[in-house]
Amino acid sequence: MITVFTGSSAVSTLNGNTAFAAAGDKNAQTYVPVAEKGAASGVATLDGNSKVPLAQLPNLSATYGYMRSIMRYSSLAGTFGENWTPAVDAAIADADQGETIFFPQRTTGGGYLFTTAWADITKSNIRLLGVPRDGYAMALKFTTPGLRAVRVKAPGIVFEDVAFVGDSTNVNGEGATVRGPEIFGDVDGNGDAEFRGVTFQGLSEAYRTHCRNVKAVGSLFSNCLKGIVVDGKDSAYHSGPNADQNRGHVIKDNRFHNIGHTAADAAIEISPAARLLHALIAGNYFDSNGRGRHIVATGTPLAPHRGLTMSGNKHTEAKADVYTLTYVNNSSIRDADILGNAGAEGSLSNGFVLQNTDTVTVENVLAIQLGQSGVVARNNTRLRLCNVQLRRIGTDPSTQGHGFDVDSTNSLGNFDRLITEGADGWGFTGSPTSSKFGTYEFRTCTLGGINSNTFSPEQVFLPASSMGAITGIPTLAGVPGVGYPMSWLLDASSVEQVVGQIGALPNDWESFDAYIVWTATDGSAGNVVWDLNYSFIIQGQLTSSGITPNPGTAQPSPGVAGRVARVKIASGKARGTAPIVVRVDRNAAAAGDTYRAKVALIGVQFVRSG
Repeated sequence: MITVFTGSSAVSTLNGNTAFAAAGDKNAQTYVPVAEKGAASGVATLDGNSKVPLAQLPNLSATYGYMRSIMRYSSLAGTFGENWTPAVDAAIADADQGETIFFPQRTTGGGYLFTTAWADITKSNIRLLGVPRDGYAMALKFTTPGLRAVRVKAPGIVFEDVAFVGDSTNVNGEGATVRGPEIFGDVDGNGDAEFRGVTFQGLSEAYRTHCRNVKAVGSLFSNCLKGIVVDGKDSAYHSGPNADQNRGHVIKDNRFHNIGHTAADAAIEISPAARLLHALIAGNYFDSNGRGRHIVATGTPLAPHRGLTMSGNKHTEAKADVYTLTYVNNSSIRDADILGNAGAEGSLSNGFVLQNTDTVTVENVLAIQLGQSGVVARNNTRLRLCNVQLRRIGTDPSTQGHGFDVDSTNSLGNFDRLITEGADGWGFTGSPTSSKFGTYEFRTCTLGGINSNTFSPEQVFLPASSMGAITGIPTLAGVPGVGYPMSWLLDASSVEQVVGQIGALPNDWESFDAYIVWTATDGSAGNVVWDLNYSFIIQGQLTSSGITPNPGTAQPSPGVAGRVARVKIASGKARGTAPIVVRVDRNAAAAGDTYRAKVALIGVQFVRSG
């Protein structure tokens, strides 16, 4: 802080050459020549606010933290609002390594310092410091279409409490052509750069980095086409042996607002050239995120990205895919909170699109109101999904969304504590190979809970050997033509019924489907009509309490003796808490029963549906 003392005397001007002290001054003959006012070795003047102009203050950087005010170069900018580029370039050129260049708040010219592209910054450890953001208190507005604000070709640059404003005034950055800073670091790829409390507004790209160890913290990215782009080395500039070591990036506690005009844009993009070794993306808030994707990391088969840790990010009003990872290994997404867009444009988003990854974990996730699917996985190895809760999936009427869409190109996966509550497709669809499955809850999914050859839903089986005959004279014998398992042979000319019972279905089931498992006894054609009834054994009530009939429809014979057939006869039934009595009959008296030989009832299968 600088304080200027002017004394207690009043000064009045007597003529054009001298100024005398007022009457009563101890030395009435003292005067200051006009030529010395505001001149070197003279005295400072006062502005209209009775303050010494910044341009006339001494450089106290050697005493006060090596700070250099941009206002010392204001004479190079001409009339305010024209072009401050010469002043900025001069300040940076004069600055010594480790100095801070201060940009004070402006109250005129719309609060902007208007500028074109700056000269490259080639000095290390320079800090550009503005005023903490209060309505864009210190904003640099770049007016020339298509320009890059500045290229930094030295390590240690710090931008703090300044704003980079581009040429778009539209929501989502539509029409933006101006790009923010580009960080190269030194020729060996040392960046060690930081953006602290910086605002990026109306740019086609907020900033791009080609080096390692670049940090963005507490900054605002608003109405830009793209936010942060992590790119690879520049082959023409980076000649050092370690320039390929792209690592150490931190993107933390930032806000991304209205990013992207189309789904080709992204708030955070890690390019194929980056060859990333490790980075942290944590605690960021993506709100009103425009039409762009949120986090996109795209590696290559020969150079996949690795060590990407994403944690504690919050995403709201998502219109496009939230996480897109392609050729990414040894990485994790944890504690993500996602809400799709519910406005007039709707949501076209998937929560997670994972392709060609190896050893990726998605854990502790809540995602609600996504237009398409919750998780789409293709050709991944060792994918782990754990404690992922999805609600209201597939809100886009033009597509069908599934909770988890994990097809057979995935292998060695581990899936546990998966929840889909409301989807216009399946809760889980796909048949990942050599994978392990734990607990799940799939409720109110239009197509059903599970559609998979490898992910078998939880089930309880009541075999024929645990049932007894109560109507007619059925025979308990091995399946004809095979000899096993035991089955009840039911007649073709009369109704025969068997009964069995099971304990209460598992407590975490909310609903179930029931299947008749059976086979034919010869190769003849025809249809069979099955009926299933069940009731509950409840203390103090009749054993027929809550009887629920499920009449079947005609089912074709499998055409080969011993070939197993399965028919769903009850769907989405509420689980009871008491033991269940199950009765099954072949309704041979029905007109639709046209198979003229005995059938073999192998058992009844109860499958969890919710």
